[in-house]
Amino acid sequence: MQKLIILILFGLCLQFSIAGSPAFAGKNDAVKINAALKALQEDKPAKALEILTHMLEQPKPEITALLIAGNAYMQLGENEKALALYQKGVAIFPNDIGLLQNKAIALYYLQRFSPAGDAFALLSKFQLAKAKEIKEEVEAKTGQAPAWYKSQYQAAVCYYKSEHYNKALTAVMPLLSYRKTSQSVDAKKLLAHIYIALEQWKKASAQLDILVATHSKDRSLWLLLANVDIRQNRLTKASSALQVAHCMHPPTRSECVRLAKLYLQVNAPLLASKILLASPQNLTASQHDLMAIAYERAGYVEKAVLSLQEAIALEDTSKRHLEFGKLLYRNQLYEKAIEPLNVAYTKAKKKGLPLYLLGQCFLNMNNYNKATTLFVKAKKYRSVRSNAKNALSLIKHIQRMQQESVTG
Repeated sequence: MQKLIILILFGLCLQFSIAGSPAFAGKNDAVKINAALKALQEDKPAKALEILTHMLEQPKPEITALLIAGNAYMQLGENEKALALYQKGVAIFPNDIGLLQNKAIALYYLQRFSPAGDAFALLSKFQLAKAKEIKEEVEAKTGQAPAWYKSQYQAAVCYYKSEHYNKALTAVMPLLSYRKTSQSVDAKKLLAHIYIALEQWKKASAQLDILVATHSKDRSLWLLLANVDIRQNRLTKASSALQVAHCMHPPTRSECVRLAKLYLQVNAPLLASKILLASPQNLTASQHDLMAIAYERAGYVEKAVLSLQEAIALEDTSKRHLEFGKLLYRNQLYEKAIEPLNVAYTKAKKKGLPLYLLGQCFLNMNNYNKATTLFVKAKKYRSVRSNAKNALSLIKHIQRMQQESVTG
């Protein structure tokens, strides 16, 4: 009988074990340990600790007492006290696998990932030695990984979490050459994560290609592959990988945005607009902005205008009015562009660009006096000074040519 606390690490379970300890020293101790274990199983950790108080104060407490008490502290959320007990136990019984395992897990709960990795690595060595000693692995019959394999994997996970990626790589490598188990995929996934953390994109991509070939229904693999392809600027392949992932399960809002941006980068604006429309929630202002870009690139200017109007209705900002004015200006809708550009000029801190674009609108409408006034104002702003001067020179040239044609 044992009380279990479960922790998930990349699909593997860690268990606080209180089995496998040596025989009790005497009848009284056995009675106390059984009573403490019963209290723990009845979710009375404080009572279990009270029963074991005298035993824990002994110079060499029973291993089972240390394990039960540690579990009790963990149930009470006093992880530091649990760790102290396990460390005390390991100092007295350095070869006890139960104490080593619980010490490693306690360190993990306390988010001390690097020492937890060291503890799991040491545990794995002890478990492997024990497996070789008895020359039998019961797990082999069920396809489950042996205990040493799981501990080694957990060591690699802890090193990864502590950002000691080279140590994580060293820890995970022995698992890849071991016979196939139900946990093999987790180890291969972890290896891909490590390659990504080390920015070894080609190795990460090769590893993920192998995984998706054999586990094509695993959505997380396709998402991870897309991330790696993006980092290698393989945008078409990345968009395809994301599309596969989204076919398996409806995408989240953020995933829709990400895929839409990819489609825009690979010049597929209609696909970008389509994936945004598939968003599970109402579009945000920024998504309407993105939709406007997609529609404009696809040649649907009216839809782009409507999208930006929706964005402004949700979040009325100077930048958004400026983008609206630029959209209209780019599509030669100069008269319509004046109002949003005026709003942007009124609201904006950096007023140079709205002024310059307003001047361009009036220039294209042949209102040279109004355009000149605006370009003169725009000259005061460094960001558009050169362009404004060129525009003023152009107006003077146009007016001179007109005058010459009249007098000639």
